[in-house]
Parts: sequence; C-alpha cells; structure tokens
Amino acid sequence: MTPGHEFLVKLETAEAEIRARSEKINHLQTALPEDNREDISSRIDMAVGSGALLLKGKCKQFRELCLKNIAEAGAVKDKESSAQFPTTEADLEGFWDMISLPIQKVMESFTAIERLKENGWREPEENTSDTKKTTKSAVQKKKPLASKNDAVESNKHNEEARRRLMEFKKAIKNRQERELAPKDPLIIE
Repeated sequence: MTPGHEFLVKLETAEAEIRARSEKINHLQTALPEDNREDISSRIDMAVGSGALLLKGKCKQFRELCLKNIAEAGAVKDKESSAQFPTTEADLEGFWDMISLPIQKVMESFTAIERLKENGWREPEENTSDTKKTTKSAVQKKKPLASKNDAVESNKHNEEARRRLMEFKKAIKNRQERELAPKDPLIIE
C-alpha cells in the first residue's frame, strides 16, 4: 500500500464524517426556537459552509495529490515514471498536517452546535450559584497544573509539526520555482 492509499483512507474518513455531520446539523434548522432562531441559524450555516468549502477546496486538492502519488507509484513499478516532480510521502504528510487543523475546527463547530441543542438552544451558563459557594478545601482539590515535562513534550510535538509544515512549504516553493525557470537559459555576455 502506497502512502497515497494510506492518506486517501484518512481523507475519505474525514470527508465522510464532515458530510454526515453537516447533514445532521443542517437538518436541525427545521426545529429552532423562535427567540434566537436567526443567531443559531447563522451559526449552523457558517459551520456547514465551512465544511463544504473545506471539502471542495483543500480536501479536493489533497485527494488529487494522493491520486498522483498512487499513479506515480504504479508508474515506477512499470518503469514508466515520467513525473518531473513526484509527490513524495513527505509532501502528503505536510499537506495532511496543514488540512488537519481546519478539519478539526469544523468538527469542533459541529460539536458546539450539538451541545447548544442539548442545552435547549441556550448558551451554557458558566457562573452558577454553586460555583460561588466553593470553599478553600474545594479549591485545593483541583488537579495540579501540567508538569514541565508535559509542557516540554507538547512543545516538541508543536515544533515537529511546525518543522514538517515549513519543509512542505519549502518543497512546494522550490517545485514552483523549478517549474517557472526557463528550460534553456539565455547566456548574456
């Protein structure tokens, strides 16, 4: 199985979930309360629209890269590879890292709308009378803050993702520069 196949499976799973949740969320518009119908409807429209844009834009572009990688892998087996700029596994990883965040944000917007529905279409109240009655002992029972090791590990993970994204962007830039460079440079004396 080529990297293109593996990433295509990930992409198709994400796309299917976005489509299913978009349909489910969009269907909620039929049962909105009158008092805040316009606000909730616009939030639903934004979430569904963001999902649709993601599917038609970056997801489609990533699918094409995956298919190109698969085709190139088949051509290599047949010894007919004529791709001037092959799509590498690193290219796919970088692009996946780039579209993972927007996919996650769309999913979070769907989840926020689902929570709003579960709460009777009302924003959850953060300050309740119970929170004001907390005692000193209750405050002391809270979880300890993350350790320095957790912060270091998180920073390492973020730096690694940032590094891969920068490598991907650099590879794309170099590829574009090579494509735009003249094939027979003129010698000026």
